[in-house]
Amino acid sequence: MCSWIFRIIPGALAVSLSCFAVGQLSAQPSPIEADKIDLIIVVDASGGMASENSQLMDSLYSGLVQPMTESGIDLRTIIIGKFGASSPQLCFEQPLGSIPFGACAFSPPEPANTSDFKHYSTNVQSWDAWCDLLESYDGSLVDDFSQAPEGWSVWLREDAFKKILVMTDDRPLCTTGGLTFSGSGDWPDAAEESAAAFDTALLALSADQFGTPAARKYMFIAAHGVFENLNRPDRAWMPNEPFAFSQACSSAQHQGWSYQALTRITNGFRFPICSYFSNPQPFYDLVINHPRIFADRFE
Repeated sequence: MCSWIFRIIPGALAVSLSCFAVGQLSAQPSPIEADKIDLIIVVDASGGMASENSQLMDSLYSGLVQPMTESGIDLRTIIIGKFGASSPQLCFEQPLGSIPFGACAFSPPEPANTSDFKHYSTNVQSWDAWCDLLESYDGSLVDDFSQAPEGWSVWLREDAFKKILVMTDDRPLCTTGGLTFSGSGDWPDAAEESAAAFDTALLALSADQFGTPAARKYMFIAAHGVFENLNRPDRAWMPNEPFAFSQACSSAQHQGWSYQALTRITNGFRFPICSYFSNPQPFYDLVINHPRIFADRFE
């Protein structure tokens, strides 16, 4: 059974718990630096994400990818989201993809991938991120342009740590493989159950890629509707900090409690999507610098 401790912090109701999420954090291997990362970004392309997705296309390379590669990280970036010429659909030009700079304005026919950048085009909407991520792994949910008929799994590297980012203004509320991920009415116990179900499903896809419950090879990071953490200048919520169960941040639809729970299980972090739109760099800096967790250093 979980025991819940409620407290008020400036601007939000926060909830601490003493159940498996925090317990698993303490049982994880010690954080060490990783020099090889597969960065998997699942992007909600619903209408409410137009401004955020424009920001992502404009700033992802200079704010995140370039600093990581220049620091010596062997980085591969995988986008899972709807390709298209204008936001909220996604089109990535050089130097990230290989579409010529400025050519997205002229409706290129499909993504142009490189060895370090891949775009798996599928129509992720408000509630779909977890289901679409799982279903597209092996191509069951097909890539719009058949660039990876066997799914985005073909682009993963077994010796790379996985950072999985979901960018949305909403919550998980979808069904796949007999599992239902609920983002409606999931007060702490249900949020934990939903997050645990997703974690189990992801690990079951491949222990070589994602690890095991005792030694995960992935971290989940959510840029979503969580309220701003007014106790931190970057407004983020770290895994050892409580749930935020107040209202969603100003431009979002939902607080995404299940997303919050999964960040705690995997030692990731939560970031308000409302703050990302106005200034994405604090989010990118956290993605770059937040500890990676391994059981052992890869050979």
